[in-house]
Amino acid sequence: MKVRVWERGVGETLACGTGACTSVVTAKVLGKVKEEAIVELPGGKLVGFALDNNIILCYDNAYSEITFQDYRAPSVLQIDEAREIAVEFHSCSKTFNMTGSRIGFAVGNERLIEGLRKVKSQTDSGPPKYIQLAAAKALRAYEEENPPKFIKEINQIYYRRAQLLVRELKSLGLECQMPKATFYVWDKCGESSVDFIKKILEVNVVAAPGIGFGKQERGIHQVFTDMSRGENQGGV
Repeated sequence: MKVRVWERGVGETLACGTGACTSVVTAKVLGKVKEEAIVELPGGKLVGFALDNNIILCYDNAYSEITFQDYRAPSVLQIDEAREIAVEFHSCSKTFNMTGSRIGFAVGNERLIEGLRKVKSQTDSGPPKYIQLAAAKALRAYEEENPPKFIKEINQIYYRRAQLLVRELKSLGLECQMPKATFYVWDKCGESSVDFIKKILEVNVVAAPGIGFGKQERGIHQVFTDMSRGENQGGV
């Protein structure tokens, strides 16, 4: 069974399945499902499809905490009945800048989490304990749904960098919009994204071709805001 999830247009929210995070659907029982199914967001349709076809929905929500202004990224577990078939994955790499620590966590259906635990226990012995303790302390910095002060401050830095990139990219004639979340800016480069990336690599500027995220991303490329303001401006 093949499942394609159509996502993201330039300027749409880059978070939690409506953007940079791809919703990965794993077939549990094929049943009467056609060989290829095209599933469209929003998530309610995806959850309904998974329920109807006895499929486990694995939802990558790594960027949920990197949001701007009053936007709150959604969770698949907010959708009715999603907890029956969904597992949501998070990464401390993005939220807490713990990229090298390689640690994250999963939330969702208890039966599915137990299955994941059994598989994981046979794959490795887990991250070093001191990394687990650091991640636990970082998560305890949250008070209910409210992110801690340092997360808000980091998000403001990303927001200002994104504003700079969007302004400068538009001044070059590229079509782009301010994202609501994540530290990425997407723009239409007016040609093959791969060819465009090759050109800017010649002047030591690194970005990601949109085609790497699916055929629907032709002519779009991804710019990162996880560098200093000066580096971003110099790159443009």
